[in-house]
Formats: sequence, structure tokens, C-alpha cells
Amino acid sequence: MAKARCKADRVRVLALTAVIAAAPWTGTLAQPQSPVPSTGPSKAATPAFTPAKIPAGSPLNPAVVRVEIENAFNALAFDGKLDVAQASVDAVLDRLVAYDTSRSLSGLVHAAAASRLLRAMNTLSDGNRRVVAGHLGRSTMLTIDAGLLFRDASAIPLVGASGQEVEVPTDQASRAAQRLAELIRHNSGAVLQYPALAAAIAAVHAEAPRHARAQGSGPAELLDFYARNAGKMLIDPRTGSPELLTMVVDATARVSELDWAIDRYSGNTNIAPRYDEITYDTGSLTGNSRAKIASREYTLANIRAVGGVCVDQAYFAAHVGKAIGVPTASITGRGSEMGHAWVGFLDTRRKPAEWNFDGGRFGEYRFLRGGTRDPMTGRTISDSRLEMTAELFNVSADDRRAALALLEASSRLAEVERRGLPWPPKAEWTQKPPTPRSPSQATRLVMLQDAIARSPGTVVLWDEYLQMARSGRIVGESRDSWAELILKHVADASPGYALELLTPMIAAERDTTEQDRLWEWAFDRFYKGVGRRKDQRTDLAAEIRLRQGQLRESVGDLRRARSAYDEIITRLSSGGTSIVTATRALGEMTRRAGGSENAVVEVYKKSFSRIQKPSQAAPEFQMQSNYYQLGMLYAQALERAGDSRQAMTIRRMVTPQAAARDR
Repeated sequence: MAKARCKADRVRVLALTAVIAAAPWTGTLAQPQSPVPSTGPSKAATPAFTPAKIPAGSPLNPAVVRVEIENAFNALAFDGKLDVAQASVDAVLDRLVAYDTSRSLSGLVHAAAASRLLRAMNTLSDGNRRVVAGHLGRSTMLTIDAGLLFRDASAIPLVGASGQEVEVPTDQASRAAQRLAELIRHNSGAVLQYPALAAAIAAVHAEAPRHARAQGSGPAELLDFYARNAGKMLIDPRTGSPELLTMVVDATARVSELDWAIDRYSGNTNIAPRYDEITYDTGSLTGNSRAKIASREYTLANIRAVGGVCVDQAYFAAHVGKAIGVPTASITGRGSEMGHAWVGFLDTRRKPAEWNFDGGRFGEYRFLRGGTRDPMTGRTISDSRLEMTAELFNVSADDRRAALALLEASSRLAEVERRGLPWPPKAEWTQKPPTPRSPSQATRLVMLQDAIARSPGTVVLWDEYLQMARSGRIVGESRDSWAELILKHVADASPGYALELLTPMIAAERDTTEQDRLWEWAFDRFYKGVGRRKDQRTDLAAEIRLRQGQLRESVGDLRRARSAYDEIITRLSSGGTSIVTATRALGEMTRRAGGSENAVVEVYKKSFSRIQKPSQAAPEFQMQSNYYQLGMLYAQALERAGDSRQAMTIRRMVTPQAAARDR
């Protein structure tokens, strides 16, 4: 009998969805009509939604939760009443936030995702809202993958490639829901079959990724492409991590180009060699000739045919990876001579899986942090943050989802405490209920740390921590426990990201002596105390010493501040731009302390003498070098000291066009 009821429910839901799918694009819902009586005036009866019967059992039972949520979505598909559906699902969510302590938290996962997704659907048209709801009522996994992935940009300020904070739409989740509606109308079968893929495409293309020259395909075409090639993808488009899939579907190459790439490289998940497969356009680098790719359409085939510089090599390799379903990213960074681009890809040949940045990352760039575009926000993030996402592949799907559900539960408890809402929520129990969670901050911190322990690669969890750290709310024993958590789950996987996480917590320490001690501890952890020299991170060490120099200067300890800056200049400036930053800081400190302009000149003179002239390159590349940047600062110091002639000599020496004329 139970099987018959389930079959009847499925038939009813399928019929309802068919009615919704048949509705015209204008957003009106085709309502079924009751039979016309043989006598009397013709009247159309208002249809009534009949919810599925809730199974017997605990209100925490995932089967009970599933039917409650499906009923809410199916009612929304039928009557379009979003507020009623939201209230119904939120009541289920509150019950689970208060009482669900199971290991898998599967009921909480479903309810948290459904609640988030309903909020994202608020701006949809009535027709789109009903279409999406009808499909969510049919697919628990589509609800979970889309609901947990769609989110507005973090409040953590991040900057773009220009150094300016990037403006990110505040309605990203709503935009993603709109894209999901469009994908369902385009190819509902693919959406239901590949929910993780559909969620990723909708999230990434909430604000379409752009490229200066490439012309990518739209989300509908990408859905069809990846659905056709689902069996060739590294990340399973059905059950894989939607977060990792966002680094696949953010392609800016056309589908025809992805077809070209998959025909040639399918099955070869080692993406690094694709970088070197592109002939380097030396003439473009030196400025002796125009870039060969500039006269052609910017396509993968053309890049392979005529070559390019590092950014083209990285673009090509990354898009070959995206074509075959490998998460990839183009990374850019600044070295001592010029900027550079390399490629990163998720290397699942390694156990555990990790991001491989070997493609094009050589020399000083091997231990310099770069930046890449976050596929969902468009903001620039560090490659250290990207590196952590490999852990999404190494943990179970249950833990990955439960971590995000715990984050949502923690947010809900914070709202309860802030607004003074009644707690715990009422529920019907067939036996004694478990002890409810308290909405206290201590409870929320435990939940957040539990979420991180389950899935340390879910970087939005760390954003929650960063907000607390930057506001100075992590002190004392709490600081020690967070430091331990960061070292345990992050430091080995991504030392750079570990320092990113520790920095605001250390900087928030008001006792300057204690703060300096904590920086010294970090210096030992990431550099001095590292056993193998090749694992020492001079870039992280330089960043820590710079912080110490600034801190010591702020309290008037100029001797020790100078020592920190000098150490960067003499020992920690083998790569990157740290020598420029430290020399500028030391020069400005010397001037503020009452030193003569000639003393400031000596600071720049000593640093400038340590820098090698860059190799031959086009002027726009040479002007990125430490040689040019520090030389111009040196010339400015000479001007202030009254030595205009020597200032002009230095400027001519470091300015590419002038140096070329003098030769």
C-alpha cells in the first residue's frame, strides 16, 4: 500500500509539473478545469492542492523532512504563494536547527538549502517561480546543490586586479535563481539529471564571466555541451562539488572551441603541459613585433597555431582543462622584473588531490602568491585561497553539504538571539525530544568550528571567521583554539592561506608587545622554523616582517622597525616586490623621524644597488620591474635632496626608451 501511495504521489507531482511546464512564457499558469455539468451555468472550480501525506516518525526523520519540503515546493508551483512556502520551510528549518544532531545532518541540509533557495526566488516572475518550484519538488539534489551554492557576495572586502575594491551585485543569489529558471525552460531534463552542473552554471553566469577578447557561449549552450560530454568530465556533473564545477563552467571560450579541445585532449587531466604547448611569442615580449594573435580571432585553435605570451599560454591551458571537466584557473602575479601568468588545475592524480600550479610557474614565481578571478563574484582572490578548495574533492559529499548547512544554522541562531525570537520552536514529538541548541554565541562558534573540521576547503566558512577576527572578537583562549584549527586544517594544504587567516587575528591584538610576539611566532612557523630550505616561504616571511616594522614604528621603536625593514631588503627580497615596499617604508620612516633628505637618499641608493637590471623586454613589461619602480623612487628622493642632475641620470637609466636611446 505504501508503494502505491508513493507511486500516486509521483504521478500527481509529474502531472503538476507538466501543467507548469506547459504554461506560456508570460508567466501565467495553465490551471486545470473541473468537468462542465450537463445542466445549469458553466462554472470553473478553483483547483485545490493536495499535499502528500507526511510519514509517521520523528519530526527529525529525513524522510519526514523531505515530504514536508516537497509539499512546500509543490504548493508553490500550484498557487504561487512564496510567502506561505517560505514560512513552511523555515518552520522545518528552525526545528532542525534546534534539535538535529545526527552525523549526516541530512534533514538540516535539505531544509537549509530549501530556505535559502526560496529567498533567492523572491524576485522571479510568477511563471518562473512556479517552474523552478515544480522542479525543486521533484529533485532533492537540485534543491541542495543550488540552495547551498547560490549566495550573495561575502562582506569580506576583496580587491580586483586594478587594486580597487570590486563592486559585486548584492543580488547574486536572485540572479542565479533567474539563470536556473532559464536553464529549466531550456533543457529541464539536463537540469534534473545533472543538478550539480546546473547549479554551477546558474551561479557563475548570474553575472556572465568576461574576457577582453574572447567571446564565450551562454549558459544554455554550456549546459548542453557539458550534458553531452558528462562521461568525459573529471568532476561528476551529477554528484560532484558544485563549488569545484564553478571553476569548470566559467569558460569564456565558445562551445565550438570547447568541442575542438575535447576532441584533442579528452582523458588527459594533466593540464600543465598544455601551457608549454603554446609557442612563446618572443617578438611581442621584446616589442620588436606586434603580437601574432592580435591579428587573428582569439580562439584556442588560433592561439595554438601562432603562439602568444604567458597570459595566452595560461588561457589556453585553462580552457583545455575546462573543456574536459577539470577545474582550472589562470593565475597572475608580480615578480621582480615583470608580471607573469601561469595556470593552476585540480590534480586528482595526487593523493589527496591538490591544486597543481606547475604549468608556467618557474623561478621566483614558484613561491610568490598570485591572484585569480573568483568565478562566482568576479573578485580577485589569492591563489592561496584557491589552493584550499582542493579539500572539497578530498572530503565526503555528506560532510561538504553538512558544513554549509551548519553555517546556515549558525546564522539562523544569530538572528534568533539578535531579534529575541521565541526559542526553541514547537514540534510534535512521539517521544522525549532531545535537548535543543542554545542560540548563544558559544553554540554558534562550536557549530562553525564543526563545519570547518568537516570541510576545511569550503572557504565561505573561513569568511565567517574572518569577520569575527577583523572585528576583534577572537581573543584569549578563543584565539588559541582558532590558531590551532588553522594550523591543523590549513597550514599544510596552503601556507599562504593560513597566514591570510592568522593575519587579522594577530593584527587585532591591542597589546603591541603581545602582537609583536605573535608575529614572531608566525615568522617561525612559516619561515625560520621550517626544516627544509626549499619549503621556506620568503614571501610570507617578508610580509610578516613588514607588519612588524609598521607595528614597531607605530610605538616609536625605530631601531627594531629598521631591523625588520633591513631584513626584508637584505635577506627576504629574492623574489616579488617586497624590496620596493620595504625600502619605501624605511625611507618614509627615516624622513618622519627627522632624518635629512640625504639620509633618505642613502636608503634608496643601497636598495637600488642590490637590484639587477631586467632582461630585454618591451617597455610596458620593463616598467613593471623592481629596477624601474625603485629607480623612480630613488630619483624622487634625489630631487628632494636637491640633486636634480643625478635624479635625471637615474631616470634615464631606468626608463626603457631613454636607456635605449643612450645605447
